[in-house]
Amino acid sequence: MQLAIRTDANELIGAGHLMRCLELANTLAEKNIKIRFIVKESALAKSLLKSQLVSYLKVSTANNGLKETNQILKQYNIKSILIDHYEIDIQWEQQLIADYTVIIDDLADRAHLCDLLIDTASESRLSAYKKLVPKHSKLLLGPQFAIIRDEFLISQQTNENGYDIFICFGASDPNNYSLHSLIYLNSVEYKGVICLITGQGYYHKEELKMFLEQTELIISWHHAPTDLAKLMQLSKVIITAPGTMLLEAAVMGKPIIMVKTANNQDGNISLFQSKDSAILATIPKLEQSIALVEKMKDKLTSNAKKICDGKGKYKIANFIHTTLENNT
Repeated sequence: MQLAIRTDANELIGAGHLMRCLELANTLAEKNIKIRFIVKESALAKSLLKSQLVSYLKVSTANNGLKETNQILKQYNIKSILIDHYEIDIQWEQQLIADYTVIIDDLADRAHLCDLLIDTASESRLSAYKKLVPKHSKLLLGPQFAIIRDEFLISQQTNENGYDIFICFGASDPNNYSLHSLIYLNSVEYKGVICLITGQGYYHKEELKMFLEQTELIISWHHAPTDLAKLMQLSKVIITAPGTMLLEAAVMGKPIIMVKTANNQDGNISLFQSKDSAILATIPKLEQSIALVEKMKDKLTSNAKKICDGKGKYKIANFIHTTLENNT
């Protein structure tokens, strides 16, 4: 069995789409499904896809590589495709030569021609998606289908708290929320120990280094660490964008402060606010939000752990494997 995955990652859009596809791909590979990624070439994509089968598209490729994607599907005799891409919709999908199409979406803002649609934000989008996909399409909706990396599922119980706050805004952080957060905390003379995480696509390193040389904040900076889950486990409070890391922190039972960095995060924000599972803040409100979260941590962590059990990728992989097997 084979499955192509069409997604992208670069310094502007970040790595969130590709990272969750990679994790799902590894789980599908355990079921003997051969995966081929189809992505536009970028330094970030190449750094993440070193050990995968990949067909790279030129950045200038027209129409998000529709023609090239069909050529690749034909060349390798791939009948099934998974798409995780905000710029692809029903007009693109109608021209695919694939027999089976899976969509990962978290916007519910455009129609799709697909056999399976996955949205991990909220089950409340069921009525919206019923108007956006064909009647035969299967829907896997809600945080129980969140794609969580294995490192966050392994119990790492410890009484040690090496850091007061953990700050991470994804693999690229194009608007540099990392530095802006530190500048604010410096202005209020924050005294706690900070664990700062930046990713492989972070291109503000020189600016950050200059700040670190001047500040009196206590900061442990980790660039593209391999022990991310351990660093999170050692931190009292997590400050992050409301993407995949929000769900990873919830699985680990950590108190969370969400800082919105993009409009596509509204689904997760709404979900966590409705469940009283995290605090939404802006950078100028970080100090009071840290104090509030520490007072509410037991309630927040208890509610957050109920949202997601971390087994979503296995549920999705089982569904896709069973479907492809039956269609063979």
